[in-house]
Order: sequence, then structure tokens, then C-alpha cells
Amino acid sequence: MDELRASKSGPVHLMDELIKALPGKLWITSFTEKGGSVQISGVGLTENDVATFMTNLERSAYYSGVELKVTKQKVQDGLRLQNFDISCRAQNPVMSDADKQGGKP
Repeated sequence: MDELRASKSGPVHLMDELIKALPGKLWITSFTEKGGSVQISGVGLTENDVATFMTNLERSAYYSGVELKVTKQKVQDGLRLQNFDISCRAQNPVMSDADKQGGKP
């Protein structure tokens, strides 16, 4: 039963952690997860925004092995934007008994 609950809440945690990892000047254009493999595409204002996003994902307990597959600069409306593709693995961190009970001892 615990495994069923964990697999049900996993996608919610992945999306929540993804949102937390986003720097202010970065947008996600595509997100796919299949069999624990995650592919993320998006656009950042600078290379630093993309690097910050990757670092933030690595710090999350729900993502591992974050790897930049492609980065391409494109000019749109006079702005130099960074298109990127990232691959990583979805993790399901082990929860303590207190976490399972909503933090109640």
C-alpha cells in the first residue's frame, strides 16, 4: 500500500520540485517522464539561468544525473535566448515514518 501511495504522489512531487528549481528568467517548453527517465526542454534568458536551473534540480531529492544535452542560442525579438534540452532521472526519496504521517510523531 505504501508503494502505491508513493507512486501516486511521485508526479506531484516532480512537478513541485521542477517549479521550485526554476530561476526567474527561464521557461519550460516540454517535460516528459517515462520509466524514471525525464526529458526537459526550455528557454533561458542567459546561460547562467540554465546552469542555475540544472544546479537547483541536482539539489532536489527527486532528480538525479542532470545532464545538459543541447544548448543553442537564438535571437528572438532582439533578445539572445538559450534553448536547452536536459535529461535526468526521477527519484523517489525514502520517506521517514514522520514524513509519511504528515510530520506527526
